[in-house]
Amino acid sequence: MSEKTEAYCVKCKAKRPMKDNQKVTMKNGRDAMQGKCETCGTGMYKILAKAKV
Repeated sequence: MSEKTEAYCVKCKAKRPMKDNQKVTMKNGRDAMQGKCETCGTGMYKILAKAKV
């Protein structure tokens, strides 16, 4: 994905933009974004909002 998604980085203790992010589906069917912190390279994960039906 080319969009910059922001998520909380537990190592930096701040909201940072993700790089190499991709949309994934968790075991329970919810959508999430997975990527790496642009600053420190730590893995990041952001659960997305449920789709409105």
